[in-house]
Amino acid sequence: MIASVPKRPLLVSPEPNVYIPPTTSTTLRWLEDQDVTSYSVRMIRSGDDVTVLDTTVRGTSCLVQNLAPGTRYTWTCSAEGRYGRSLLSVRSFTVAEASSLGKPVVEESVPRYQLPYQEATLCSWLTVQNATLYHVQAAEDVVFDNPVIDTVVNTTSAMIRFARPSALYAWRVQARSGNDIGPWSDTVYATTRIDSSAVLTPVYPLHGAISAKETDIFRFVSSPVFTGFEVVVSQDPRFSGIDYKYYCFVDSTAYSFLREGVRYYWKITGTTATGQSYVSQTSTMVVNTNVGVDETALEDNGIELTRTSAGIQMNYNGLENIGSVVVYSLLGERLGGGSGFPRGAPIFLEGDLSATCFIVVTFSSGKAYFMRAN
Repeated sequence: MIASVPKRPLLVSPEPNVYIPPTTSTTLRWLEDQDVTSYSVRMIRSGDDVTVLDTTVRGTSCLVQNLAPGTRYTWTCSAEGRYGRSLLSVRSFTVAEASSLGKPVVEESVPRYQLPYQEATLCSWLTVQNATLYHVQAAEDVVFDNPVIDTVVNTTSAMIRFARPSALYAWRVQARSGNDIGPWSDTVYATTRIDSSAVLTPVYPLHGAISAKETDIFRFVSSPVFTGFEVVVSQDPRFSGIDYKYYCFVDSTAYSFLREGVRYYWKITGTTATGQSYVSQTSTMVVNTNVGVDETALEDNGIELTRTSAGIQMNYNGLENIGSVVVYSLLGERLGGGSGFPRGAPIFLEGDLSATCFIVVTFSSGKAYFMRAN
């Protein structure tokens, strides 16, 4: 084997010679390479060559702060290995002074759960005034470190192919016009159809749920080769700190003590009888059980469910105006639902309700409530 220095790092973001939306901080990213012990990162202000960052890191990202609007920056990255340092990789970007472009709003009709894999799904959003292009990213992680789709389109929709079965995806869109770049849309979380040969996939609470309970059950699908599981929960998508850790021998475990209004990330590690381990993708959810009930309301105010062979009858009293109600199976398949319900009127939801299902009620104020119908 010939001894050699590491290859020049392959930089990922920010993209070369782009304007990024107005911000005081951004994260520099590059791809990992073998036989690298650390990376040297340096950034200067292009106008006067003042150094704003000079550090050494062991990972593949670095947060830079105190950025100034309307300023161009140049950054370099080199890899340090056993036999020396690589050549420098160089990129520049400019922080925009202000953006006249709004935040894209993804259409509610866009499918999110049990999507077909290997087939393109139409993902669409509302028009952003003055936008000429839209930047679309899709990733198999929740932080878009390594997007599987990274493209620019001139329409308000894109056909996205979610390639893997039993997988969790996230996608987002950003409006552009020349050097003007708007903020990213809210992230849309999606899942593909479960394959019986899936190795390890989180399925419940739903990926991207905004109405998860503070006390409930984590469910996942797993291969028979696993003999035990570890479920970790964190408020950090990179799991630099662990809030909770659970152990189980089946494909579910109860959780509790999660805090209202907090976004959590969770994943599973499965272990085989031979000691091998496999880590699942990361799923995310927001704990939100606030249904907007008036604190002075009578005790009998609330939501009441009645199951029938034809569907679910839902009555509610003393609550806000309901904007939409959707019924899902435990695997996230939409069974029924609708929108535009008048205050206090009974709601009938059709669907195949032979199995346990759950309901997401969204109120006109934007608050959401999760409830299970057994």
